[in-house]
Amino acid sequence: MKKSKLTFGLAFTLLPLLAVACSPTVVADDKNIVSFTGANGDKVEIPVDEIYANYKVDSDGVERFWNALVEVVVRNEMDKPENAATKSLCESLARNRVEGSKEQAQSNAEANGTSYDEEFENILNSNSCEDEDELFDLYTYQEMTNELEDDFFSTERLSEILADQDGGYLVTEVPYHVRHILVNVTASIPENLNIATTPFTSQEITAGEANKLSNVVAALARGNQTFGQVAYQYSDDASGDTSSRNNYGDVGIMGRSTSFVNEFKLGLYTYDLIYNSGRDSDLVAETLRIESEVKTDFSAIDGLDSIGTIPYGAFMELGEVANIQTSDDGRPVNNNVTLYYPRNILFNKYLNKHNVSIITPNDVVVDETATTTVVENFVGEVNPEYEALPRFKEIQGLGNQKALCDEKGNVILVVRAGSGYEGIHFMVVERNYFDGDGTGDMATLQEYYTTAIPGEELYPTTSTGADKATFVNFIQGNNTTYNTRAETVRNAIMDYNPYITDDMYLDLFNEQNLKIHDTELSEMIFEFLKVREDDQTYTSNETFSDSWDTYMKLLTLQQELRRVDENGKPVRLVSETCAVLFRTNPDSPAFEQGGLCYYAQ
Repeated sequence: MKKSKLTFGLAFTLLPLLAVACSPTVVADDKNIVSFTGANGDKVEIPVDEIYANYKVDSDGVERFWNALVEVVVRNEMDKPENAATKSLCESLARNRVEGSKEQAQSNAEANGTSYDEEFENILNSNSCEDEDELFDLYTYQEMTNELEDDFFSTERLSEILADQDGGYLVTEVPYHVRHILVNVTASIPENLNIATTPFTSQEITAGEANKLSNVVAALARGNQTFGQVAYQYSDDASGDTSSRNNYGDVGIMGRSTSFVNEFKLGLYTYDLIYNSGRDSDLVAETLRIESEVKTDFSAIDGLDSIGTIPYGAFMELGEVANIQTSDDGRPVNNNVTLYYPRNILFNKYLNKHNVSIITPNDVVVDETATTTVVENFVGEVNPEYEALPRFKEIQGLGNQKALCDEKGNVILVVRAGSGYEGIHFMVVERNYFDGDGTGDMATLQEYYTTAIPGEELYPTTSTGADKATFVNFIQGNNTTYNTRAETVRNAIMDYNPYITDDMYLDLFNEQNLKIHDTELSEMIFEFLKVREDDQTYTSNETFSDSWDTYMKLLTLQQELRRVDENGKPVRLVSETCAVLFRTNPDSPAFEQGGLCYYAQ
C-alpha cells in the first residue's frame, strides 16, 4: 500500500503523539480533532493544527487524511505488547526488502552503465522516500498491513464475503471455474492476393496447426482421455509451471471483472444467455447484468440468435488435407495461391469465427459437381459413426441435440480468439454459477470457493466425512498444491473490490475507540468511502458494457463479411467445393475465369 509523501507527512506528525500515551496522563487542549486508545490502553488526543484544515478542501485531501488515520491505527495496533513478535517479523521482512532494493540498484547500475547511488535514488523516488530509513519504514508498514489482512480475512470471514447477498463476491462477480485447450494458429493473410480479403474469411494456417486441431478433437471424442489429459498433451497455453496446460487445462476462476479476451469470457456468457440448459435466459442476463440491448443485438445479427455449430467431420477432414499443397497429380492449383489450400478453405469456413460454437456429430456435405454457383452447407449431416463416439451427448438446452462434451458431460465450446491470444479455444465450464448449490454431496457455491484446504476443520465434507469436490482440490496434489489454489480463491475475493480492506480499518477504528471530533470532516470521510466504492462499481459496469459493445460490433462485422448471397453462395469465403476440386480435378471449369474457384491474377 504505497503512500504519498503528504500522507506520510501527516502520519509522522501524528505518530509522535503515540509516545505520549506511554505516560499515565494525556494532556490535550479543548480542540481535539482525533482521539483514540493507544497501544498501552491510554487515551490519545490529537489537537487541531493548521495542517488538518487543508484536508477538508477537496476529496484528495479527505483521502489523504483517511490514509493517514489508517496508518496511525495500523502502527498503533502493532505497538501492542501482544503483537511484538509480529512487528519484529515485519521489520525483519522489511530489512530483507531494503537489502533486495540495494541489490536491484547495483544490478541496474551495471546494466545501465550508471552509478549505484543514482539507481538507488531512483528506487527511493519511486517509493516517495527521502532516504533508506524512510524506505525501511515504508516496507515495515506494508508488511504490517499484510499481516493484519491475513489475520482479519480469515477463512470464516472470506466465506461470509462470498455469501453476502448485498455486494458479496458471488453475486457481484458471478464466478465460473473454467478450463480450456488452446491451439495457437498463425492465421496470417496471404500476401499479394488480388481479391477482396478479410481476417474473417481469408486467413491461413500451417499444416502442423491443422493436424493439431484435428488431433485434439479426435482425442476428445474418442473418450479414452479426459479433457485435462488432452489439454496436458496438446494445449499451447504452456508458459511457465502455472500454465493451464501444466494444470490440465485449468484456467482458474473467471468473473465479470476478469480480463479474459471477449471471445472467451463473453463467449461463455453467450452460451448461458442463449442456450442455458433449461435456465431462464432473462435471469441469466439479469444476474450477469447484461443489458437488454445485447440480447436484442444477438437476434438482429443473422445467425447469432442460435449457437454456432461445427461438424466433427470438418476436423477430421482438416487432418486429412493438412499437408496437401498440390493436386493429386502434383500440379499447383490457382497459381499456387495458399488461400486455396484445402486446410485454409476448411479453417476459414468452419473455425475462423469469433462466436461460440458446439461440435456436432455431423459430416461435411460438399457439392463436388459445382462449377459456377453453389449453396454452401455449413451444418453438414449426422454421421451415425460419429454420433456413436463416447463423448457426444445430448444437450437439453440445445433441444436434445448431440454435442461433444468432456468426461463429465460438460459441453465443449469452441471459439476463435485473436488480438494477442491468437488461436482456437476449446472451453468447458467446470462449475457454473447457475448450477446453484446442487444436491446431495455436491458442494454449494459457497463451499466450492472455500479457502480452506483438505484436512482443515472448515474444509467442506460430505455426510460420510469425505472431502467435497471444490476448486481447491480440483487438481489432486499435496498441501502445497491445495494452498496455492486456496490462495487463488483468496486473491479473487480480495481483488474483486479494491476497497475491501476498508472494513478492516473501520474495525480497527472501533477497537481503538478512534473518534473524529470534527463532525464535518467525519461526514466527509464516510461520504468519500461510499462515493469511492460507488465509483468503482460504476466503472466496472461501464467496462463490462463496453466489452459487450466491442464484441457485438466484431460479430456484426464478421457476419457481414461471411454472408452468403441470395443464392446461398458465400460472398467472400472460398467454397469448400474448391478444397475438393483443388486435389481431385484441377482442370475443372470451376477454376476457369468466371468459375466458382477462379483466382484473378
